[in-house]
Amino acid sequence: MDILGLSHVAFNCCDIKRASAVFEFFEYQLRFDEPDLLNNPAKQGYLDNYNSKHHIRAFAKPGYMSIELLNHFSNTKNSSSALLPIFFGPNPFPAWTKINHVQNSSDAALQLVINRSLDVKCHTYYDDSLSTKLLWAPTSSARSGIYAFALLTRDSSSVIDQLTRLRFRLSSNNVWSFLSPIASLQARIIVFQQDDSDDLQSVNLDFNGASCFAFMAKNCSVDGVNSISSSPVHHFSLTISSMPLNIFLARSPLGILEFIEPIR
Repeated sequence: MDILGLSHVAFNCCDIKRASAVFEFFEYQLRFDEPDLLNNPAKQGYLDNYNSKHHIRAFAKPGYMSIELLNHFSNTKNSSSALLPIFFGPNPFPAWTKINHVQNSSDAALQLVINRSLDVKCHTYYDDSLSTKLLWAPTSSARSGIYAFALLTRDSSSVIDQLTRLRFRLSSNNVWSFLSPIASLQARIIVFQQDDSDDLQSVNLDFNGASCFAFMAKNCSVDGVNSISSSPVHHFSLTISSMPLNIFLARSPLGILEFIEPIR
């Protein structure tokens, strides 16, 4: 099994139109929009509440991490708060709420780590449409979008082992990167030890916030994915934007892993 690179990071949200405004503001381009897509029953173990349909809208921008907005119509109250996007751009999104670090020392510590790792001066915000904290660093308009994710974990060693299995490499500035000659397939993760963080091993796809890293791959199989994730694997087929795909899902210390392979 060969991992080609990052396909996207998935955010579940209750109002995709409202959440889309964030990525439109950062000049992401719409890849596809599937408002009435069948939800395969094989995903039931990855959802709080299963519905037969769900909505997917995908955005991409060259040089930045691609995202998918999902609405599973599950009305769950649960959220995933351990995967935090790090935005670059000349201005923060106007509807974001800035967080005062004086009230939260862990936020301040995370911000310091990211500043050192990425050589920026970032600020912490909350986005109500995505139900997530995030970090934003002021940069020129030529650098605008999600550059990386901060991954908060109670067990850094398990996360690092998983990243290594996925062919991520650690740079001298403590950023884990999946390198690819194709900029749209690159990914960057900063691991941050936080003892009270959510357990990403138990998040579901319909938890509000980010919960899933999806990778493009070839020569996929259940055994191949299991060798990378060391957890049960579920496989099904799905057609998105007229493209038939094989989908493999598994839980991991990074959250849910998805491997996508076009059916030729």
